[in-house]
Amino acid sequence: MRAGRDICAVADWRLLGTCLFLNGIAVATQERGQRHGSRLIEDGERLGRLLGCDTLALDVSTSNPAARRLYERHGFVEHTYAEWLRVHPQAAEQAEVRLLDWPSFSAHHSAYGFGDVRVVHRNRDHVVRVLGSALRVPADEDGPVLAAVLSVSVGADQAFAVQPTSAGSPSSGAFVHFARMTRTLTAGTAG
Repeated sequence: MRAGRDICAVADWRLLGTCLFLNGIAVATQERGQRHGSRLIEDGERLGRLLGCDTLALDVSTSNPAARRLYERHGFVEHTYAEWLRVHPQAAEQAEVRLLDWPSFSAHHSAYGFGDVRVVHRNRDHVVRVLGSALRVPADEDGPVLAAVLSVSVGADQAFAVQPTSAGSPSSGAFVHFARMTRTLTAGTAG
């Protein structure tokens, strides 16, 4: 959305099968309270219908009550929860890690600042998301090893893992707690 020549609000939607997923909404500080967030959600509803989606979904920090209220006003309901934990890289002797799809990852990462790279470690296939200089690694014993190997390859300086949790407070090691909110989208749903 623009206010004159300036961008005042933006929404980033991603198509995941029959679900349209909201990666995020950002509204310029001076533009808050002008219903830009609602307009962007309504635009996503129209886009979802146009694409034949049956669901809208998003993740929202449980410590952001204003955003949660906005999404609830638009019919989103909390379903699941996850927390993000810091992962400390840990080199392992004989850590054999194979990087797959490197050319497509490299192109996507260069163009957009993030990307998913497939890796194989101990005969297990993983997807590691690279977000700027951070890595989202698996929340298992392979996470610290993959963080150590990939931080060198992609220039990452931090790593985190996402693990399911309950609706309550995050564990002591978590630095953020998210709620996954969804909304059914049908052809007759008002937007």
